[in-house]
Amino acid sequence: MGSAGWTIQTKLQVFLWLGLSKHKKDYLKGLPKGYEETKQLRSSSKPCGVPPNCIHYTERQSFQLRAHMYQARQLIGSDASGLSDPFARIAFAEQSMTTQVIEQTLSPTWDEMLILKEVQMYGTMDDIVDEPPTIVVEIFDQDKVGKSEFIGRALCRPVVKLSTELYAPPKFPPRLEWWDIYRGPDRAGELLAAFELLQKPFEESDLKAAHLTPPYARKSILP
Repeated sequence: MGSAGWTIQTKLQVFLWLGLSKHKKDYLKGLPKGYEETKQLRSSSKPCGVPPNCIHYTERQSFQLRAHMYQARQLIGSDASGLSDPFARIAFAEQSMTTQVIEQTLSPTWDEMLILKEVQMYGTMDDIVDEPPTIVVEIFDQDKVGKSEFIGRALCRPVVKLSTELYAPPKFPPRLEWWDIYRGPDRAGELLAAFELLQKPFEESDLKAAHLTPPYARKSILP
């Protein structure tokens, strides 16, 4: 699809299973726990069983997501000057939020904390802690006339905090980390950021801001 297919138009979470009929008994193993195990669901694992039209989750968790967006570097230039006017947009669950625009630079410093105050997730806390959901961060060049131009995308993971867990070192506050930014198959820069997924309820007074502590850890999730 070329550049027209680089940006995310919408986000859909899908669980797919592909296997032989003799392995059908295992088709629910990769699904997050916390759903109601009905009689129809149990019988669906049999060779002649029919999967239900829907699965009802009884376990739901409430979180607040905090995205500490510090800076990016070595971005792709989009303007005639060879520079860009970059801003970042985070997408998580059914919500999104954007940073401010930093003009005429390839290494913007936003130094912002974006907060999604109420995020609902289905499944058990054990599954969420073991496999934290992906946060999509897209970087754009703002054009004063026309549509903003896509620069690249980083796929990031948050640090998860249980409501019963103390907000204290060494896990909290999280360190800022460098995340690789890609545009299609090509490298498009790096993002310095930290992400916290905080289970509710919690006391705001118990939390601290992320701090910039070198050396920075490097993590990369390839698109």
